[in-house]
Amino acid sequence: MTRYLAHRFLQMLGVFLIISLVVFLLLVLTGDPIELLLPPASDLAQVEAMRRQLGLDRPWYVQYVKFLTSAVRGDLGESFYFREPAIRLVLERLPASLELVVWTMAISTVVAIPLGVLAATRPGTWLDRVILVGSLVGISAPTFWIGIVLIALFVVSLGWLPSSGRGGWEHLVLPVATLAFYRVALFVRLIRAGMLDVLGQDYIRTARAKGLFERLVIYRHALKNTLIPFVTIGGIQMGGLVAFAVVTERIFAWPGMGRLLLISIERLDYPVVVAYAIVTAALFVVINLTVDLLYALIDPRIRYE
Repeated sequence: MTRYLAHRFLQMLGVFLIISLVVFLLLVLTGDPIELLLPPASDLAQVEAMRRQLGLDRPWYVQYVKFLTSAVRGDLGESFYFREPAIRLVLERLPASLELVVWTMAISTVVAIPLGVLAATRPGTWLDRVILVGSLVGISAPTFWIGIVLIALFVVSLGWLPSSGRGGWEHLVLPVATLAFYRVALFVRLIRAGMLDVLGQDYIRTARAKGLFERLVIYRHALKNTLIPFVTIGGIQMGGLVAFAVVTERIFAWPGMGRLLLISIERLDYPVVVAYAIVTAALFVVINLTVDLLYALIDPRIRYE
């Protein structure tokens, strides 16, 4: 296990290096942030002074090497716009993003597993068809459209919930429902397909022939053997939520990392965008490592050397 963790740690360093280089190059090639930081009436001397002050007068590879040497010390640079350390700006907004992600994944899992099991144990019935049609709608509907519909219904028409901001549970309901809609649909179809495959296998027939309770056969023997693909997809979805819940955060004015990313891209604020990419990559690595460790818990035959 120690060897495996050391190997994953080295992989993580390689991922950080590649991501930081790609993001850095993309931003450098996108445009000049000085045009956005200074008033339009600024003269050439002011532009050059600002460029020297921010270190943008040097070649891109010199800027990148300087960024790497500072990053080793935990310094990912200072925001051009906010004039604060970039990593601090990102980490200040991380709890808000994680709050959305955790609640979305928890509610999606709690709702999807019983529905998936219900559909798989009653294949071809009206209940199975209703669940399948519902999941098809959930997968097909764009996330931003769901958010707008929920705002129109629960904020504008009924006035039950706030449309924006972060505070109590009432602020969580609409953004979490928006993000969970697609995940519930995806997980239901995943659980149903896995269960249908497992329920036809010999060891399930043997368990039933021994007279075990049907609920025990379903949840202890069948569902357990569908969890590895579910955990894999769940891990990918969780990482995707951390990194790409940008539109939902924008619609509901949620003060997470996604909104900060949009603002930073619009202003070509390199340090913040690179810090965001590094933090997101770190979370992806941690989530993937957790998923790998969960495999061994679900199936004790899996060993890491």
